[in-house]
Formats: sequence, C-alpha cells, structure tokens
Amino acid sequence: MSNLLGQVLVARQQIVDARFRAVGYELLHRPVPDVASGAPPLDGRAATARVIVNGLLALGRGALTGGLEAWINIPPSMFLAGDLHALPSDGVTLEVLEESADDPAFRQALTQHREAGFRLALDDLVPDDPRLGLVDLVDVAKVDLLAAPLDDALALVAQLSPRCTVLAEKVEDAEVARRALAAGATLLQGFHVTRPEVLGAVRPLGLPAAHLRLLRALADEEVDLGRVADLVRSDVMLADRFLRLVRREVGWRPLSGVQDGLLFLGQRAVRRWVSLLVLAATVQDDTADLVARAAGRARFCECLAETAGTPAAFDAFVLGLFSVLGPDGRVAPTVIAELPLEPAVQTALVTGEGPLRPLLDLAMTAEQAAWDPLLLAGAAHGFSGEQLARASLEGLRFDAAAG
Repeated sequence: MSNLLGQVLVARQQIVDARFRAVGYELLHRPVPDVASGAPPLDGRAATARVIVNGLLALGRGALTGGLEAWINIPPSMFLAGDLHALPSDGVTLEVLEESADDPAFRQALTQHREAGFRLALDDLVPDDPRLGLVDLVDVAKVDLLAAPLDDALALVAQLSPRCTVLAEKVEDAEVARRALAAGATLLQGFHVTRPEVLGAVRPLGLPAAHLRLLRALADEEVDLGRVADLVRSDVMLADRFLRLVRREVGWRPLSGVQDGLLFLGQRAVRRWVSLLVLAATVQDDTADLVARAAGRARFCECLAETAGTPAAFDAFVLGLFSVLGPDGRVAPTVIAELPLEPAVQTALVTGEGPLRPLLDLAMTAEQAAWDPLLLAGAAHGFSGEQLARASLEGLRFDAAAG
C-alpha cells in the first residue's frame, strides 16, 4: 500500500443521466508493466480489481470520483471469494463481467454482495447474453451498443428497462444517445458523453477586462497577493467561487476574506486555482465537464514538469488548463489571443509542437486509459511508469477538488 501511487495508472469514464448530468465514474485502472524489461502486467483482471479496491480504501471515493458513484469491474473469482466485503459499500457499484457464469454459487455471491449494500451492474450485455438470467439480481444492466447491430441492442434496452435501470454504454454520438434514451435507458456512457461537442467548437474566450488583468497579475514572476485579492473581489461571482473553494480547503480554520484565503493557499496554489476559476467563469458551454477535464489535465502536466525538474511547471499547468478549448489540445490563435501566455505555451497550443507539448500529449493519452501507448511515449521522454501513475492520480485529485 505504501507504493500504491507507483503501482497503478488511473483513469475514469463519466456516467451521466438522461439530462447529461454526471452521476458517477467507471474507474479504469491497470497494473503498471515494466516497460524497460518488457514484462507484462502481473495478474490480469484480478490484479486490476485488487488495485482498485486498495485504491478506494487508501485514497477514498472523494479523491477518485469527487464523491460520485464509483463503478468497478470485478472478476467473478473476487465475488466468489468474498474479497470485497472489507470495502465500504456506500457509493460503489460492482460490475459483473462477461466471463461470469449464471450458476447457483455465483447467484448466491451476488445476493450476498447486494445485501451488504453494494449496487450491482451487469457489464457489456448483448442480445442472447448467457448472463441475462441474472438481471433480477442486479440494479443496473449495461447494454453494449457496439457489440451487436444497433437495432438489436436497442431492442435489448427496451426489453430490460421495465426490470431494472439500463445504462447504454459505448454511446458514440448524439443520435445514438437519443435513440437509447427513447428505448428506455436512463444512464449513458461512451465517447459522446466524455468528449463534449464544445471541444470542437473553438471560439474566442471574450475575457472580461478584470479577468484578463487577473491572469496577467498571476503571470508575474512574483505574484502580488494584495493586487490579486483586489482583482478577485472586483468580480462578485469569482470572489464567491474562490471563497467557497478555499473554505473547502481550509476545513475548520477561520477565514476572514479573499486575501486570507490567498495567504493560506500560497503563491503556487493561488496561480492554479485562480486560473481555473477564470476558465470556469468564462466558458459557458458544458462548463462543469470541461473545467473538470481542464483541472485534471493541467495538474497532470504540472506534475510531470515538476518530476522533470523544469522551471516551467506553472507554464505546463496553464498549457493543460487551456488545451481543452480546442479539439485534441490544438487551439486557434484567435481563441487565446488575449491570454498572457509564455511563447512555449502558445506554440504548444497552436502548432502542437515545442518542448512542453509532450506533457500535454501524455495527459490526453492518460485520459483515454491507453496505457500501453502512454507507457511507451512516457519512456521515450524519460518518465517511468511510477512517475506517470503519480501524475495520473494527482490529476484525479485536482479534478475532484475542482468539482
């Protein structure tokens, strides 16, 4: 457990309701293979599940999902062994995988876990699935919309929706989402959910003058916290969000106002949080999801820059933060024309090149849970699997705190 951060790579995929509000995340973890030796992951799905369980116990659901439901793939052997009963059941959905058998022993195991307070979901269901007899023992049926013809998959959604909650997974576009909801699904997961259309709709930020002055103040080598406090206070919404955020960070400590909060956070954290708040206050479309992705991506980049010992760690944070304003982290010059960005950040965002760009490419690869490409690309830039894992978890923590 002491080396947990070096043993696991972390990603998550959002699950939303019919109004596209986040209700949970499926956690996507994998053991880190030894890239240098070419050795494969140690123990397949069982090792994956154990790491996830240990991650939830050690890190807490708040760090991994921002307090929303955690959905976890569990191999049948762990249900049968009863390994999960030590895990807090509140806010946890256990996913029953496709290799699970519908037999008396497994049925009893599912019943015991449900009685212990866990929610259960049948994962990757398809028409004529041999696990369909287990539907009455679970809370959610996840229907795979890509593993069979779409009309057949939607017919299965309609068949199951009177019996339990149906989650349509691998939803690739708006039309498929519409048809899945019409068929009876109440939850959605897939590319259409996790990559909002706003990512492709680049447009100028239109920063209010006060926000632009604030970002310029943060770009100074020595931040004048008194000036920053005045600029934050000049925008009522920004000041309210900042104080709410800082109160969550300080816990029981008394907080007298904006400048007190700035002093508590310290110069580096102030740069992070206020930059994030400016982005959140400026972007209007799909703000919650976009800002959450920006937060995690920014911290991932910053963490790797710190690991590399570069003095441009805050520039790496800013790169990750504003990269969400364009598809694949490429932003039109008109979108960021007003921002006081360092030349290296501008180059990475506009041309996709420069010394900072590899950090952003690694962050976006991690978001997709593409572990083999991540480890290979990371090794090419001098990052070990342990360092990538730490950056991944740091990104999740910052994402959760920003939510």
